[in-house]
Amino acid sequence: MPILADLSEIRVGASPRGRLEAVAAGGERVVHAKDLGPDGDIDSDRLTRVMDRFGETAPRLRPGDVLLQSRGVSYPVGLATKDASGAVPVSPLCLIRPDSAQLDGAFLALFLAQPRTQQRLRAQAAGTHVPELTREAIANIEIPLPPLPRQREIAAMGQMMRRERELYQRLSAAQDSLLFGLIERSAKAPGGAPTPPGERRAAGAPTPAAFGPTSPAKG
Repeated sequence: MPILADLSEIRVGASPRGRLEAVAAGGERVVHAKDLGPDGDIDSDRLTRVMDRFGETAPRLRPGDVLLQSRGVSYPVGLATKDASGAVPVSPLCLIRPDSAQLDGAFLALFLAQPRTQQRLRAQAAGTHVPELTREAIANIEIPLPPLPRQREIAAMGQMMRRERELYQRLSAAQDSLLFGLIERSAKAPGGAPTPPGERRAAGAPTPAAFGPTSPAKG
């Protein structure tokens, strides 16, 4: 089975020497680990702009690049689209640029995000306080390599399944909200109004009608 180093270029994210100062316009866009969404996308609309602190050798995103967080107890993945082009990923992100003649970026992102792959990455991480994947460990990841058309089919299937899960989660949340609303409304309805304290009876206590008509008291 081929390893990732044979199928892609791997670069570590930029490491700024000082604090990155955000600016409203100009400068360069940077990608932090927090910009990797749970769905594998990069939120390009919310990328921070900073004063230009990076040289020409800094890694910059191209469409189809894959970002992998290399530090922590989990390793989120992001797939770069055209909207993120030119942004600079910073540590602890690692940029993986697949060889487009052999490996599809969406397929790679899907593979890296799978629970079994994440489990293998955790096993390869070094360090006890904050586990970290070295560049060598990332380079030696074994990856199955079906033909490119099949890779694209699998990636498209994975995207459809992800959308299906998202729709199911939204539907489940809407159902929960509907049921809670019904409960609240039924409690406020006249038929569901609580009995005033003076009219309460112990459970199972007979009503006055259960004893039949009341006889007049004898003098």
